[in-house]
Amino acid sequence: MNNNCTSKTLCVINPTSGNGRTKKTWTYIERQLKDEGFEFEAYVTKHPEEATHITRSALQNGFSNIIAVGGDGTINEVLNGFYIGDKRINNQSSLSIIPMGTASDFARYLKLSTKDKCIKNIFYHQKELYCDIVRTSFIDWTGKKNIRHFINVADVGVGSETVARVNRNSKILGGFWSFFLSALITVTTYKNRDITVLIDDQEVFSGKACIVAVGNCSFFGGGMKITPKAIFNDGLIDIVLVKDLGKLELLYNLPKVYKGTHLEHPKVDYYQGKKATILANEKDVYLEMDGETPGKGNIEFEILPSEIKLYI
Repeated sequence: MNNNCTSKTLCVINPTSGNGRTKKTWTYIERQLKDEGFEFEAYVTKHPEEATHITRSALQNGFSNIIAVGGDGTINEVLNGFYIGDKRINNQSSLSIIPMGTASDFARYLKLSTKDKCIKNIFYHQKELYCDIVRTSFIDWTGKKNIRHFINVADVGVGSETVARVNRNSKILGGFWSFFLSALITVTTYKNRDITVLIDDQEVFSGKACIVAVGNCSFFGGGMKITPKAIFNDGLIDIVLVKDLGKLELLYNLPKVYKGTHLEHPKVDYYQGKKATILANEKDVYLEMDGETPGKGNIEFEILPSEIKLYI
């Protein structure tokens, strides 16, 4: 986004991300960027899912560069604004990120920061990457089949219920402690779900499971390295299946997830593929993706290789 094209750049800011810290920080960043002579438009969202609608409208009206200012949930909302259903609005459009959320796990994977130099680099297109995206179909909360996309990690099981708990409460403790403490509370009440898992249309598991994580990148939950082998541009999704662990066993092994060493456990399986399907054999199998909980039920995942251009 060098100076001759910043007029087509839109910053979409979620002021509530980072437990409200983004609103104050963005005021400083906006002033700094304007002092540097950068030209862009900015929109501060007022309610959930507005980032999707604003991004979609911008791409339909001449903008080609969108900067998501917030956390993983903000990035997810902005990303889904690049699509109408399963169709890209503008194949030449690009995404950039100024990470300010509670977790910012996608930024953690890319080793991004909010330092002044990093932010300026976004506007100068210092680094161009092409990133895979995962297309997901599921049943939304209205009971209708829906299609959404994610860039980082999705899961069903104890992880999705932990995220739901985090989103219901204050995130004043920051990413690590908000997610870690919520995970401890969730584990004490969670019951493993009866599911069937298919990878590239082949059944690999059926029974009780604690969690199934589907990763395009490695981190979720404020720094848990759940899919440690994932590469964001290899054309594959990585799937971690944690089988029927008891509560004490799960609590004991939880710290290993932060290091990515949980794959050594005999009840943990790791797969890679281009498609994955999770069939719910009971009610209340909820989906989480990029820090949001959009629905439930039978869920299908499909990789879209090198789908979106990133400037970081």
